[in-house]
Amino acid sequence: MGNKDIQNKVFTSRANTLYKNKTAMTSTQQIYLHNLYGGELNFPVNGINLDIAFPNDKIYIEYDGSGHRMSVTIGNETEKEFLNRERIRFFGLRRQGWKVIRIISEKSRDKIPSDDKLFEMFNYAINYFNTGHTYIKFDIDNSKIITSQFEEIYDYGILRNITKSMIS
Repeated sequence: MGNKDIQNKVFTSRANTLYKNKTAMTSTQQIYLHNLYGGELNFPVNGINLDIAFPNDKIYIEYDGSGHRMSVTIGNETEKEFLNRERIRFFGLRRQGWKVIRIISEKSRDKIPSDDKLFEMFNYAINYFNTGHTYIKFDIDNSKIITSQFEEIYDYGILRNITKSMIS
């Protein structure tokens, strides 16, 4: 696996198989957001699976919940390695024209806003992308919206837990 071309082929094949077989690891919140927004769940791009993708528009949604940093928590990688992998992933997708909506609820224990608020966030992001920008973070943990242009307080309203019974 030392050869980069072979590694890329293996990762791409694995991502495509997980997508095709619908066997990629997926949180309850990711499934809920997919059911709400549509798009492609665990869509493969260059050996990685995007949480929810809209391939025609080259927009994807990443949900960063309590399990997002699990590899660091269990000791499989350091925080520095994790952040470097995240950067490489983000900039690689950005070079290919992808725009990201990141929803962060790590410390909030995976709580998310109401459906109305989630649609408001999605529309906010699309309008922001229409001004030529490529990423937006909805930081539920800190009640903020974060972009390359600004950081502002945002009211996410009453947060709720999403249960498996809500996604069936």
